[in-house]
Amino acid sequence: GENKTQKTEGTIVPNITSSFTVAYDKQSLTNSTVQQDVTLEKLKKDVQTLYNQKLITNYTTFKSLKIKVELAIQFNNIPFIGKQLVINTLKTFLAELNMQRGNYVKENAYQILSSEVNLLINSLQGN
Repeated sequence: GENKTQKTEGTIVPNITSSFTVAYDKQSLTNSTVQQDVTLEKLKKDVQTLYNQKLITNYTTFKSLKIKVELAIQFNNIPFIGKQLVINTLKTFLAELNMQRGNYVKENAYQILSSEVNLLINSLQGN
């Protein structure tokens, strides 16, 4: 009985591919995990794709979300304080996403982006 880790990809929404790492423990299913692989670059691409698919319906909202991700990408390159700046920027992204949910951000776009942002924040915080 070996433990296995593998990566797999799939799509939930057209044109948005999600990648997952699956760690399978044959001895104990409760020790098995599935983790979505997310990067700031993927988040930026997904914001664009969701706008193109009209799941983010307002240009100003789209631009604001996109700029926040671009800032986070830039902050990520700053030594020492960069990580905290990225976390703070992602939290403002999430706050705007929550504000626009059901208005200019459709529910499935909200679910995708909020999941990705929360995974990024948790990863940066070491959770």
